[in-house]
Amino acid sequence: MVTRRSLAEQVLRLVSGFKPTQDRNIDLREIMIAIDQARDAAVVKWMYQNLQTEGQGYVAGDFLNTYTDKPSYDSSRKRHYLKLKYNVFSLPHDIGVYHVSLLEDEDTPFVPMRNGYMSLFKGMAAKKKLDNISYFVENQKLWFDGDIDDDWECNLLIKMVAVSGTIPDDDEYAIPNGLALEIVSQVAQIYGVKAPSDNKNDDISL
Repeated sequence: MVTRRSLAEQVLRLVSGFKPTQDRNIDLREIMIAIDQARDAAVVKWMYQNLQTEGQGYVAGDFLNTYTDKPSYDSSRKRHYLKLKYNVFSLPHDIGVYHVSLLEDEDTPFVPMRNGYMSLFKGMAAKKKLDNISYFVENQKLWFDGDIDDDWECNLLIKMVAVSGTIPDDDEYAIPNGLALEIVSQVAQIYGVKAPSDNKNDDISL
């Protein structure tokens, strides 16, 4: 499993020539920040390139952090909501939150709506015919709408593109293998080190 820490440790080994050294006083946390910045830039570049070819609703699975959580109820807004585990990447049409469903019913995802659009459908026949729960994204929370009881309890499955800096050091760092090597190389070059090429076709970086 690729993590922020594992990538930063690869960079540190490159910078130190694969041997412990005191010649360069480089903090692992400093490298992690550079790793985050490089990943975020790579996500933006990849997403916008592929949105043009694959369409506005497509996100590669390699970029998705997946987890489960339970919603809470806001009595003042009279809605259920879910605080996202990570900060969501700002992408067109809010596809940074790619999938939300009941854990036991993954094949029936909730319907994403733009913030403010739910009021346009209120009372309309089309809205009443929706067989599923809808949601919108606001301030790093998901807000739900639908035929939901106040005491609604369930496990939700969330798939999202997370902002790199909000992923814990040892959580999975959702990124394609080839892009991970590219990021390690980029960050190593910041410290004046050229990363070796990985020409061996064994799916192992460095």
